[in-house]
Amino acid sequence: MAVSDHFADNGFSAVVDPLQHPCAQYFNGRTYISYQGPLEDAYVCAYDHRSGSWEGPVLAGVSLMGKPGSDQKKVDNHGRPALLVDDEGYVHLAFGGHGGHDGLGGNPFGVTRGRGEQTHVITDRPEDISSWSVLENVSKRGTYSQFVKMDNGEIFLFYRHGGHKSDWVIQRSTDNGRTFTAAKPYLKHNLRSDMEGVRDSWYMWFTRQRDGIVGCMYVYHLCSDTDHQPTRYNVYYMTWDTVLDSWTNAAGDTLPIPLSRSEADQLTRVVDSQGNRCNHCVCKIDDDGNPLVLFRYGQPARIRFTRWRNGSWTEPVEITDTVVRQDGDMVVEDSGVIRVIMHGNHEGSGGEVAWWRSEDGGESWEKEQTVAESDQIRYHVSALVNDAHPDGQIVFYEIDPHSDEENRQLYLWGDSGLVQRVG
Repeated sequence: MAVSDHFADNGFSAVVDPLQHPCAQYFNGRTYISYQGPLEDAYVCAYDHRSGSWEGPVLAGVSLMGKPGSDQKKVDNHGRPALLVDDEGYVHLAFGGHGGHDGLGGNPFGVTRGRGEQTHVITDRPEDISSWSVLENVSKRGTYSQFVKMDNGEIFLFYRHGGHKSDWVIQRSTDNGRTFTAAKPYLKHNLRSDMEGVRDSWYMWFTRQRDGIVGCMYVYHLCSDTDHQPTRYNVYYMTWDTVLDSWTNAAGDTLPIPLSRSEADQLTRVVDSQGNRCNHCVCKIDDDGNPLVLFRYGQPARIRFTRWRNGSWTEPVEITDTVVRQDGDMVVEDSGVIRVIMHGNHEGSGGEVAWWRSEDGGESWEKEQTVAESDQIRYHVSALVNDAHPDGQIVFYEIDPHSDEENRQLYLWGDSGLVQRVG
């Protein structure tokens, strides 16, 4: 009987990413994993930690992007699925959108068209990934779909409502995702008065921090109407009290919502990158509720760490210069130890996935454990598995930089190592 370290080999192109998250969740003895498969469709696997058996891959939903004959010149990759298991055990995915196509009509929260349709699918039965149905209750113009579920079961779906020049919005559900409120903006795109043909845009990352509180970090994108470039600057942070429906910065000041760029600069900026490239990563909190932020800086990108301490943000610290093009996620342990799981490329062809550890509040970092490493293969990690089982904490996939092949193998890793698949 065949045994493999990977659980699926039908991942396609940029299979998972920390931005569309979570891609996986542990629930009632099983880890459910979503990813982008052939033709950019959404696939799901499930691992039963009690029996050690895998189910899937199962085609959970069809994306309009990635189909032969479409007008896109390359793989879009913006419609990777986010996954959530509700309190009744139904599995939800949001996927397939990059701002929405022209046929959707006007965009009340943006000015540019995109591709695809954000799609919400749900399993027909609890804890059973074999069959799925579409629920028409979220905006088709969504991209960078992100689910957050609170302790009371309330579900939030965060996304950008359209192409680059669009607001970020929230939809919320109190009935396990069967219905959602209408999209509500909280971070604005605006035409800049000081630069012709340029608009404000954003990239954001959200997480549940504690009961009733959602935190987010974000970066600014200067978006030209005529010459689009990956111009991303500065780092920002704020929190949302979902009970009081109020937004605050790290100092506790109430924010005017929806925020404009000038208000974000004045009230929520963590790092002024002085025109140097930044990119999103993740944010968490310590035991006292103080925020900790990871972001990517420079070209090639390396992760830096900063935290709110004594009323200000600390000087950012680069975790390691041994690998480039880094991305990952962070764990803050009860002891105060901070751990970061990241992928990165070696100089040359290979790369690694490794845990990095700080025991002094983030001032210094040491490599704790290597999860995967190769001289020829590179890797890309997801955000951490939501509510993770110790033996299923992170999903990652392989990339062969010497090949044009878009198919990828996927792996699930935990404290006992790679979760093998038998049969």
